[in-house]
Amino acid sequence: QYVQYMPSVLPHLLNKATEKLDVSVTNADESNSSVEEEDGFEGYSVSVPGMGQKKIRINTTQLEEKAQSARALYEHARSLGADFGPFVEVSVNSFLPLVNCEYSGDVRATAAQALCQVFKA
Repeated sequence: QYVQYMPSVLPHLLNKATEKLDVSVTNADESNSSVEEEDGFEGYSVSVPGMGQKKIRINTTQLEEKAQSARALYEHARSLGADFGPFVEVSVNSFLPLVNCEYSGDVRATAAQALCQVFKA
């Protein structure tokens, strides 16, 4: 049965969920209004009242990986049902903070769906 592989699979999902998101906010270069983008990053230049122009860079690859790990957790919990029981506590501890992810609605939604399925297991 697949449950025997969960101790090998789950740590990868939990690592992606708990990985610190690479986000930076810096003063924007006045001479260059465009934001440089690197692979996996998106950048935005915004005007913050009282603070001036700021450059925000977010690692979107990490956001996608967090959402994908939540989808995978959902499928594992759904497929295993009651056999997922031993993994509930560690899953909740790792994915609950993602419900409040301020940078991605997709991460929030998939984490909430995953946790709902974990609670049903």
